[in-house]
Amino acid sequence: MKKQLKILNLIDIPWNSALTAYAVEQAQALRKKGHIIYFGTVKDTLCHETIKKNNFQTIDIPSRKNNFILPALMELRKFIISKHIDIINAHTGKTQTMAFMLSLMGGKNFKLIRTKTDAKTPKIGFTFKRVKKIITGSQAIEKSYISAGLNPDKIQTVYQGIPKQEPIFLSSFPAWRVGILARLDPVKGHKYFLDAASIILKKRKDLKFIIAGAEANITFQNLKKYAQELKIDKHLEYAGFIEEPIKFIRSCHIGIIASIGSEVVSRALLEWMSCAKAVIATDVGCVPEMLGKNYLVPPKNSALMAEKIMNFLDNKETIESAGRENKKITEKKYNLENFERETEEVFLGI
Repeated sequence: MKKQLKILNLIDIPWNSALTAYAVEQAQALRKKGHIIYFGTVKDTLCHETIKKNNFQTIDIPSRKNNFILPALMELRKFIISKHIDIINAHTGKTQTMAFMLSLMGGKNFKLIRTKTDAKTPKIGFTFKRVKKIITGSQAIEKSYISAGLNPDKIQTVYQGIPKQEPIFLSSFPAWRVGILARLDPVKGHKYFLDAASIILKKRKDLKFIIAGAEANITFQNLKKYAQELKIDKHLEYAGFIEEPIKFIRSCHIGIIASIGSEVVSRALLEWMSCAKAVIATDVGCVPEMLGKNYLVPPKNSALMAEKIMNFLDNKETIESAGRENKKITEKKYNLENFERETEEVFLGI
C-alpha cells in the first residue's frame, strides 16, 4: 500500500502565471491521488487567490522582495511539525533557499523537491545539496540545468497535462480569425504578429487579427498605435484579459505563438492544440518539443510567419487537418492521466 504524503508547496510569486498554473495542477494531481497538500503563499496576491479558489489550505510567507524572513521561517517550522510534512516542494529560487534553511533548523525531517517551470536561467548553488529531485516542465528547462552543471539523474521532466476538448471547426464567415493569446509584453512578440498581419493584408482583406491578454509591460494603445502606422487597425481586435481561454481559442481559426523568448512551459500552446486548432509558433523554449517543425518560425521572422499563415489560408483543408493532428498529440502525450501518474511517481520515489 502506497504512503499518503503530506506536502507543503512554497510559491512566492505575486501573479497568476504559467508557473502558478503548473503548481496548482500539480497539487490537484497529487490530491486526486490521495495525498494531503498545503501551500505557502504571499497573501493578497493573484497567485494566493488562485490557490485559495482551488480549496488548498495556505500559510503566509514573505514576498520575494522581503529579505527579513526569520519570523516566517519560525512559523513555517511550527507548521511543518504540526502537519507532519513529508516533502517541501519549492517552486522558485527563493523558496528553495527558504526550504534549505528550514532543513537546518531541525524539528521535522522532510525531503526537498524543486519544481521549475519558469524561464530564469538556473544557477547551481549550495542549496541543491538538500534537493532530492528537480521536476522540470519541459526538456528546455532540463537542458538548462544540465548546462549549469547539475547531475542529470536529479532531474525529471513532467509535461503539464490538459483536459480533452471538443473540437470546433469554423467556416471563414465573416472573416478568417487569427488569434494570439498572451500577456501584453515585449517578450510575447505582438509587434511581429502585427508585422505579419500587415504583410498578409496587402494581399487579402478577409481577415481579423485578435489579441487577447492582460496588459503588462505594453498597453493595447501602444499596439493599436503601431497598427495604425501599419494601416491595419481596422482589421485588429482586442479581446482584453480572458477569463476563459478555451472560449476565445474556439472563436479563432488559427493560433499564433509569436514569443521572442520565454515559453519554457507554454500553457497557451497546449490549449490551442487541445482545441484542434492549427498553430504557427516561434521555435523558442519548449515549443519545438510540442509542435511539428513545419509550423515553426524563427523569432522575429514576420515574413515567414505571414507565409505560413497564408499557406493555411490558400489550402483551407490543412487548417482542419493540422488542428486534428495537434489534438492527437495532446491526447497522447499531454493528457491528465500521464501528468498525474508521472507526478506521483516522482514524489513517491524520493
